Amino acid sequence: MTLANLLTVLRILILVPFVATFYIHTPWATGVAIALYCIACLTDYFDGIIARYNNEESRLGKFLDPIADKLLISTTLLMLAGNGHLYGTALIPALIILCRELFVSGFREHLSLEGVTIPVSAVAKWKTGIQMVSLSCLLAGDMNTPLQQLGIIGLWFSAGFSIVTGWEYWQKSSAFLFKK
Repeated sequence: MTLANLLTVLRILILVPFVATFYIHTPWATGVAIALYCIACLTDYFDGIIARYNNEESRLGKFLDPIADKLLISTTLLMLAGNGHLYGTALIPALIILCRELFVSGFREHLSLEGVTIPVSAVAKWKTGIQMVSLSCLLAGDMNTPLQQLGIIGLWFSAGFSIVTGWEYWQKSSAFLFKK
């Protein structure tokens, strides 16, 4: 297994201690949860760089990387909604993001049966980056603080990018989906 793939697997495995420490309501546990989340985000950044630099792009990496991203983002969104850091209209961008992830995952699964892959766009990479930064602000900020508000604003931007990239994915994949 390559270093890039190990980093992707690490991002998935980090979810267990991240979730556990998220629900321990002490300052040290909150700090550990935020640190674990940030480490997971950094693995997303570095796994692609390492794979391209070492010319080690693999099928396993192309398969696992988007799954690891979706697990990290979805888990964090649900935990933040569950503990009240996301409520009211702030749930709307979270729902948009989650729906887009399910939408794109369904397309990817179907297209993979056809032997078709659609590469990730630069906009989709920005979307993921904005999501990760926004969620780190939401994890670190107390209710109604500037950091919390920054996280919510970032989440709205990310939702906008989610709509754009979902539409791009639809356009790129519809030719294959409607082919007889």
